[in-house]
Amino acid sequence: MAADSEEFPHFINANGQKIFCKYWEPSETDIRALAFIIHGFGEHVQRYDKVAHVLTDLGMKVCGHDHIGHGKSDGERAVVEEIAFYVRDSFQHIDLMKKKHPDLPLYVVSHSMGGLINILMANERPKEFINVLISPLVMLNPKQATPLAVWGAKLASFCLPNKQLSKVDSKRLTRDPVQAKDYDDDPLNYHGGIRIGMVLKLYNATQEVQRSIPSIEWPFLVLHGDDDELCYFEGSKKLYKDAKSTIKTLKIYEGYYHELDKEPEEYAKVVLDDMREWISDRLDGKPLSPDEIETKIADGGMEKGVDEGEGKSEEAGSGETEDKGKSKGKAEDEGKEDAAAAGDNKTEVAGGE
Repeated sequence: MAADSEEFPHFINANGQKIFCKYWEPSETDIRALAFIIHGFGEHVQRYDKVAHVLTDLGMKVCGHDHIGHGKSDGERAVVEEIAFYVRDSFQHIDLMKKKHPDLPLYVVSHSMGGLINILMANERPKEFINVLISPLVMLNPKQATPLAVWGAKLASFCLPNKQLSKVDSKRLTRDPVQAKDYDDDPLNYHGGIRIGMVLKLYNATQEVQRSIPSIEWPFLVLHGDDDELCYFEGSKKLYKDAKSTIKTLKIYEGYYHELDKEPEEYAKVVLDDMREWISDRLDGKPLSPDEIETKIADGGMEKGVDEGEGKSEEAGSGETEDKGKSKGKAEDEGKEDAAAAGDNKTEVAGGE
């Protein structure tokens, strides 16, 4: 069982704000790697205890912090002057940890808005860490972010930047009612509506990320549910399809909502096991032929069932997904890893309905 580590309970960022930190120690004496968790909008890092313990079970020392204006950190709630400040603070924390453990490999594990931050970080330092993106914010749903809506948001951001839009409905986060209630009852979560000015900042950051995708070469695993109503899963497909990375894995889980680790236990376990296996293979340097394809079935239908639709199959090396039927979380793996970034020769690419 992993033990909590104090390390330093907070650091002071460049704005003079106190940033709350959290650590999880592996039970093993010898630490195999570092992991840095980046949480999403309106929540806090302590919600990732389950994810952190998957990592510590692999012998990793895990750290993370609450963003500006989130959880126990300083700042106006759920507001930031620039998205780049989240990136800056994350690098500050990582650099503090790397200074203490300079020879250990680093994995960045992120969720939702944290995935957006993760991508911006990896673009800035492409060879410094391996990336695990859970339900990342890559693009907004085009049905909602229409040109007219974006124009309206830009106009409103000048006049009413602090006007709050609708609040997050916890029932859209997970199919587990207990987890949804925990979200609502957690005083460290932000329970107000997102402000128009913040929406525009996130939109601009996603535009920057989308422009960068064709030049991305860093290694990544992406996990996403196809019933995620908060972060459009087509963005994850675009990241996988268009990135130049030689190691890239996409796993899409049919019927899963936004918070994959907080889905009902049997379904969350599928995701966490996939994450554990992928990271373990990276740590162990397990080889995989570039033409080898692995297919898994992740049953996420629950009582909602599975409708006919377009799934995803990967032709090794092609980067395109195209498969039909009622698959439940198909995953396929291909490629070979960038040794400089990940230290082995395995590439996984996974697709699924």
